Amino acid sequence: MITDDYVMHPVEAIASLEIMLRGVNTAEPSVRKIVNLFYQKESVTTPGSTSEDFVTAIMKVISNLSPNC
Repeated sequence: MITDDYVMHPVEAIASLEIMLRGVNTAEPSVRKIVNLFYQKESVTTPGSTSEDFVTAIMKVISNLSPNC
């Protein structure tokens, strides 16, 4: 589940990103590919942040996950 203080239009599009990321390899190129595809497919705008900001945030979460998750 992706939560934070960000603005996205349309706001409900974040659910699509969550679905698209399920089961994806956690390597950065794979995550980047999905996030970029999401931005293209959903035609979202995120004022004040970019797709790269989302990739960075997702990768920080992945790097902090316990190997036993």
